[in-house]
Amino acid sequence: MDIIVKQCDYKIGTAPDKLITYNLSTCVAVALYDPKLKIGGLCHYLLPNDEGFSRRLTVNTFGNLNLRNMLDDLLIKGSQTSQLIAKVFGGCSTLEHMGADVFDIGYLNSQTAFKFLYEEKIRIKSRDVGGTSYRTVSFNLDTGRVHVSNKVGMNLLY
Repeated sequence: MDIIVKQCDYKIGTAPDKLITYNLSTCVAVALYDPKLKIGGLCHYLLPNDEGFSRRLTVNTFGNLNLRNMLDDLLIKGSQTSQLIAKVFGGCSTLEHMGADVFDIGYLNSQTAFKFLYEEKIRIKSRDVGGTSYRTVSFNLDTGRVHVSNKVGMNLLY
């Protein structure tokens, strides 16, 4: 079954599900996969962390909280951090064409993912971050493979 992951959300699924998120720009998506249990999660967050923000925004808007919630749900379902494999996508620079690199939210978002995964000792198997193209991510929980595509013809399998 195809399960859509909206911006500022995450979903957990099991094989043969596919977790799909669309229009990643500065946002980041992180796929966590347990190959032994064939269970995984995909999150899509907008901002790196909740420091300095009011609680009017949803919790899963922020990478630090979205990643924590997704990981906790995978652990509740029987996975262990030592079994998980991570793949990180998105974090592009939408203002690069204007020479605006002062506040590179895409970079900060991807760094949040890398920091979280490092601290949790979760191995990063692949990444496709940065650049200027929006991405669509489709995560196959049967195989653990992730298909990434965009409007300019990029079609990659991780």
